[in-house]
Amino acid sequence: FEKTKLLEPGETQKMEIRIPVSSLASFNGNYWIVEKGEYEIRVGASSRDIRLIGKYVLD
Repeated sequence: FEKTKLLEPGETQKMEIRIPVSSLASFNGNYWIVEKGEYEIRVGASSRDIRLIGKYVLD
């Protein structure tokens, strides 16, 4: 996670968050695997308050 500088009301700041490919892995019962396909990344204050949705395609 990354923290913004102190923002004024209405001010925005761009941020870059790197997600390691290993974070997309799932356990198949024997080992961890990262499957090709489209992954949806959601950003929000909580899981019930999603404010941004992005997609990432892993070839």
